[in-house]
Amino acid sequence: MSRLIITTLVAASITACVGQRAITEDQQCPCAPGWACDQARDVCIPSSIDAGTGSDGPAAPAAFSSAEVQAALAQCDLPHGPALSPATYGEKRALMLGAWIDCPPAPDTVYSPALVFMADGTWQRYLSDGNGGLMLAYGVQNQGRYSFPFSDISSTNGDSTVAVAVASGDSSPTGFGDGPMTLEASPSRMHAIINYIDQTLEIWLVTLPAE
Repeated sequence: MSRLIITTLVAASITACVGQRAITEDQQCPCAPGWACDQARDVCIPSSIDAGTGSDGPAAPAAFSSAEVQAALAQCDLPHGPALSPATYGEKRALMLGAWIDCPPAPDTVYSPALVFMADGTWQRYLSDGNGGLMLAYGVQNQGRYSFPFSDISSTNGDSTVAVAVASGDSSPTGFGDGPMTLEASPSRMHAIINYIDQTLEIWLVTLPAE
């Protein structure tokens, strides 16, 4: 039997095994059907939350118009909807995905003035375009990662902690937030708290329109 045929059979065997094996916590890639590979961590996550960038899902909107920004901010004055209680960190990630904007008045934090959470564990900031709209920003102060205490398939057990950090390693409130993040529905609203040295910063955000 030729080396090529042997290699092909081995590869097929490995693929079959991956497709049949059970997924456990922090299961490394490759993943079984119904699961996607979080390449940044090399672990499998439910494919239902795979809505990141590039080949794994749609890219973040490059910009929002002034009208879209004003329509989003109008949600800030609506009555608060019911609280959401995700059972796992994967469910929480799914609820967080997409673009969010600060409700005024808002302190200057890592969430300001708007940002987008992506399924691969990264986030990116939006800055003013000078005309009332927002444009996607780049650089070590405008991009970074967010993380949970445990893996996506782990139960939250009521822990709402999320860490959001810029790539530069800045530990000020504009570069880092590590505290409770909770969500509401109807309208979709996010509440984040940053405990920083001798002050507590409270932030409310609402969703920007999806593409």
